Amino acid sequence: MRSKQKFKYGLIIYGLIISFYLIIIFRLIHIQVFGDTEISKVDGKIYKQVIENELNTNRIFKPIRGNIYTRNNKLLATTVYRYKIFIDGSKIKNSDDKHEIMNVLFNNFKIDQQKIRNKIKREDKYIIIGRRVRDKKIKDFLKNLIANGVKPSFIKNEIDESELIIFQKYLKKIGIHCNKNDPVRVYPMGKLGSHVVGYLNYAGQGIGIEAEFDEFLEGEKSSDLNDLPLDGGDIYLTIDSNIQYFVEKAIKKGYKNYQPNAVSAVVLNPKTGDILSMANYPTYDPNYFYRVKDSSSLINKAIAHSFEPGSTFKLVTLSGAFEEKLISKNMQIDCNNGVIKYEGETIRDTLNNKILSLSEVFEKSSNVGAVKIADMMGKEDLYYYTKLFGFTENKTVALSNESKAYVRSPDKWAPSELANFSIGYGLATNLLRLTNSYAVVANSGKLMETHIISKIKRNNKVSEISPLEIRRVLDKETAKKVTDILVNVVDNGSAYRTRMKNLKIAGKTGTAIVFNRKEQKYKKDEYIGTFVGYFPAYNPKYVIGIMVNKPKTKGYASKFAVPIFKEIADDLVVYGGVE
Repeated sequence: MRSKQKFKYGLIIYGLIISFYLIIIFRLIHIQVFGDTEISKVDGKIYKQVIENELNTNRIFKPIRGNIYTRNNKLLATTVYRYKIFIDGSKIKNSDDKHEIMNVLFNNFKIDQQKIRNKIKREDKYIIIGRRVRDKKIKDFLKNLIANGVKPSFIKNEIDESELIIFQKYLKKIGIHCNKNDPVRVYPMGKLGSHVVGYLNYAGQGIGIEAEFDEFLEGEKSSDLNDLPLDGGDIYLTIDSNIQYFVEKAIKKGYKNYQPNAVSAVVLNPKTGDILSMANYPTYDPNYFYRVKDSSSLINKAIAHSFEPGSTFKLVTLSGAFEEKLISKNMQIDCNNGVIKYEGETIRDTLNNKILSLSEVFEKSSNVGAVKIADMMGKEDLYYYTKLFGFTENKTVALSNESKAYVRSPDKWAPSELANFSIGYGLATNLLRLTNSYAVVANSGKLMETHIISKIKRNNKVSEISPLEIRRVLDKETAKKVTDILVNVVDNGSAYRTRMKNLKIAGKTGTAIVFNRKEQKYKKDEYIGTFVGYFPAYNPKYVIGIMVNKPKTKGYASKFAVPIFKEIADDLVVYGGVE
């Protein structure tokens, strides 16, 4: 009884195995004999590879990378698809048109002929001929193939768009593949905003926004045949394309006029922290980043370059002393005929200043006067306000390669260091941090987080980036007193070249001797000039920071940084409707 049951079960299992194999055989016969597919047109060896790939390969479907826009919807970065051309050496080798095909390939593409011949001889099945090939070059290539007789009989000497797909299918059968599936990152506005946008190379590596937000822009791949990939999101910068143009035009002109190593500029909205422009010159075109000979042109120096700010840092000394009620607007300071010895350190003015009003100390940029004010504060308070203004923050914006802040804690200061620190020496900052410190005063004493992204968009869902107040640094009345002093600097002092009719501007210049780190000494013939200002002074709409690095023009920042500011401000007054 048991043996009969075993025999019965055995027959069932045997029948199932036979049925399984019959189904497979029937399917193979159907595909090979009746199936109207590309698979039915390839040999058994290729067919086996196709089946194995279908069953065993985890197919990855790539998403479309997101775009980058300005705040006013100008496209800065996008992805286009170009042609990838490869050939199947096994088919080309045995083709009747082999000689004609080879001639056309070699005449149309810059390729190593001997390497290609060797690969065809080995019957390599994937031989790259061209990557990211533009439409016009493809059309010329196809025309040349037709002209040399490489075409099906029904194709004439010219083909229209409707015949193009048919012709490309024919080419695949004879071993020539022209697929428009090679993604290329392009930058429609060229150099505009290049140091912010950055670039993405063919290996997926990049700088700027492209690198910092790579994961969001790239999207998510899919390995499921029934599931679509998640396309990358779009990013809208805080950059205004028109303001960016004004700034880039002005710093390029400044570079030509004053012949520095570099010029950088930042424009902020003090009330929101939005970066309306960030630019450097020399610059580059991200479409052709690989042509750049001097790699320093790729660096966003507005955030990557650290420098001692010099007299523009006196803003902190002035503001802290006002806030602590150590000084008043009507006080006078004896500037010792322009010389002071402080704990063994000799500090000098450029003029033989004697007794000056508080406003005149800053109008004439008296180092002696600033040191005396800092001495009233003491090193702990001066450091405290430096920290409040954001100078100790290592990350101020969502961009790669920002330089770290260099501000030593006061317990490590030498006895004379208070004097140097108060006039902008002994610390290092970048232009963005320096500009944002002036935005604090322009914004009635509040420090805002700086933003380079205004909103992001994915799957039709938009997320706005809201302004974020970090902290209150100064009382509103203190900020007003500081603004009054900075207005006088423009009206009566070193920044007089920025003056405008019927418009009050607040600002301060700085000219700092460059410290050579290799030689560990200051180079008296090399200096960095800065000017930071905001306007309208009592209802500020824009804060502009300018840095000119090692100009050949002799003199102070008032000669080479201020005129660049003035040109940008002139354009903004017209563009922004400033009253």
